[in-house]
Amino acid sequence: MRPLLLSFFAGLLLSPVFAQDLYTFQQAYPLGITTTFSAAVPAPEGGFYLAARGINDIFLFRTDTTGQIEWLRQYDLGNDEAVYGLQAFEGGCLIVGGIIGQTTSSRDGFFLKVDLDGNVLELAQLDQGNSSNAFHSIRPTPDGNYIVAGRSLVGPGGSYLMLLAKVDPQGNILWSNSFGAGGWEWGFWAEPASDGGYILVGEADGFGEGFGDVYLVKTDALGQKEWSWAYGSSTAEQPFCVKATADGGFLVGGRTLGFDPNDFTPKGFLLKVEADGTLSWMKAYRGIYEITQFSLLDDGGIVGIGFSQQAGGFGGNELTALRTDAEGNVLWARIYGSEGGEGSGYAFPLPDGGFLLSGSTNGFDTGNLSPYLLKTDAEGRTGCQEIDIELEVVIAEPVVSLPPDQAAPGFSLLGVEASDQLLEIQPQLICCSDLPVLSFSWTIDTASLLVSFENNSTNGNGYEWDFGDGVGSSAFDPNHQYVLPGSYEVCLTAGNA
Repeated sequence: MRPLLLSFFAGLLLSPVFAQDLYTFQQAYPLGITTTFSAAVPAPEGGFYLAARGINDIFLFRTDTTGQIEWLRQYDLGNDEAVYGLQAFEGGCLIVGGIIGQTTSSRDGFFLKVDLDGNVLELAQLDQGNSSNAFHSIRPTPDGNYIVAGRSLVGPGGSYLMLLAKVDPQGNILWSNSFGAGGWEWGFWAEPASDGGYILVGEADGFGEGFGDVYLVKTDALGQKEWSWAYGSSTAEQPFCVKATADGGFLVGGRTLGFDPNDFTPKGFLLKVEADGTLSWMKAYRGIYEITQFSLLDDGGIVGIGFSQQAGGFGGNELTALRTDAEGNVLWARIYGSEGGEGSGYAFPLPDGGFLLSGSTNGFDTGNLSPYLLKTDAEGRTGCQEIDIELEVVIAEPVVSLPPDQAAPGFSLLGVEASDQLLEIQPQLICCSDLPVLSFSWTIDTASLLVSFENNSTNGNGYEWDFGDGVGSSAFDPNHQYVLPGSYEVCLTAGNA
């Protein structure tokens, strides 16, 4: 907001300032084919990047802050491309996943870097042990590089190990390490830790309790293990995301079938540990099937995303978001969707106080499972196709065990080429809030300093005035009596219609 000095009458200088509620929307992007992964991240320059996995290609959108498409590109990297993670940076976007077919007959991890217009800057295909590999997430490191989590089929007897690798901005591997016990260990997310090391989370079924456990590994700055722990129940847990918390500990999100002998329905969970991996608390949430991804907020809580099926919902799976405090207590939860079905992607806070939610939908007349983008206000509301829900919290007491870890050979950089093309599609607007157009004028009684305001705004709702002298009004066309001459900044605020 920038005040404009407009008028000076009888010792009164009035400056108008305008404010409005957050702009919100829901939008689907039909591509004419089924997309099996869709997730979005905020762009530092404003707007959003939205990535989707097609049948054999990768799609990347750049939108403005209202969800309108600025460009859409389709990338062909080989065969059976799988996009699993994306990360924006100043000047472009990074995508990681797995591909088959250009240099080896097995799946290899890939690193795709594009500029603000979607032009390819860097593309790297990386193989470990001439086996099946994939990257599941990518996050920036304080030194300008990136940390990658994934999987690699290099364990004993042809088993998967969790992968942790550090790459430079060109996709070159600076170092890599694998962790596991010869079962089925996949790494899903890694983040920098406050001490300069890294935290890696994945699923393990080669040790611990049940059929799958939360497998958490803390490393030093070179990826060497400092400690590792497994957390589980007698059934199965699958973690998807980990964040370093302000107190030096870590928070994990995922799904569990356990911690209730009478209910094996999937439940989302949050697991909090101390800096050395000691368990602080674990809470499961009945009513959301998983916490696919989450972001930490300034108050220590999270905004998370997943999916669920609700009695009285829209039908099928529904995109589900929740907001918690720092102790995992639910502040709000709601579902979004259609009569079809929805899948979950990412959730991020935005500078205006709202949230960016993403996933996929085959409703809203899209015809196929399509990318789905939502911009909410601070309470997670968009104004349509949403229902508040209650989540029941189950206090979980996981079994904590000390896992054995094994190392694996390093990576080879392979040659790979990409072809890309610009596409045009018609997005499917589901709903949006009308932006107010704010304007007002005034007249002044020079003898009494009485000011009469005329509201000339459109598309607004719930107008609030601040006359700059500690007095306000909710009238549409208010009159205000100033006591003393002087300079006053008058602010008119409106909600979205």
